[in-house]
Amino acid sequence: MELRRLIRTLGRLCPLNDSEDWDFPGYQEGPKNVTRPVCRIALCLDLLPEVIPLLSDRVPDLILTHHPFYFGNRKEILQDFPWKEGIRRFLVENELPVYSYHTCFDKAKGGMNDSLLQAMGLKAESVEDDPYLRIAEVDDSNMEELIHEVKKAFDLESVSYLSGNDKPIRRIGLIGGGATGLYPSAALHHCDCFLSGDSSHHQRIEMRESGLNYIELPHECEEKGFLIGMERFLKSIDSRLEILPLRVQKPLERS
Repeated sequence: MELRRLIRTLGRLCPLNDSEDWDFPGYQEGPKNVTRPVCRIALCLDLLPEVIPLLSDRVPDLILTHHPFYFGNRKEILQDFPWKEGIRRFLVENELPVYSYHTCFDKAKGGMNDSLLQAMGLKAESVEDDPYLRIAEVDDSNMEELIHEVKKAFDLESVSYLSGNDKPIRRIGLIGGGATGLYPSAALHHCDCFLSGDSSHHQRIEMRESGLNYIELPHECEEKGFLIGMERFLKSIDSRLEILPLRVQKPLERS
């Protein structure tokens, strides 16, 4: 499949125009030859040095990442983060184009937030007034049971959480990444527990005082969501595409 056709079709599934104004999605680095054939695609949450050895023996035709490789001015980023220059050289030497789908993928139907709930074995429902929030109905549960499911789904040894009430949990709200500040949307939609990440001290106080249970999803959990959702998108475009899902992310270690 031509790169041009792939990117155009992918753009209908998660339109770049749906990205936030502060985001830097789309083309990042590598050749801009839109007529080049694409058969093998590597997927990763972030284009990190740990990814490069995984590509050396099976160099793909294209890399898709969730987080933009250049989150801001390209020249300044290469100056401020020297390790990115080494990756850039690898991309140029191997003629490897890189595209990123960030907030537009988070919002997309079947994208990040749907895929994170899918990883937990739950069916996600969207809400009309919040493009990010996904809700899942569950049989009466409690925090202990829900924490067990989160740890199992994302291979976590432990999670941080807070209890805002001790009522049965029937309705879960989720927004992956650093979206804890959007907890009022989960409360507005009558969620009993909110799953998100990168919470601040004051946000945790506000959630507890508002009676909302909260489970912290480390940002690294998005790796599983991106690999699940983006592979599904790509296979729906062309089932013959070879997908290389690259897992290198690890949450903070705990002693």
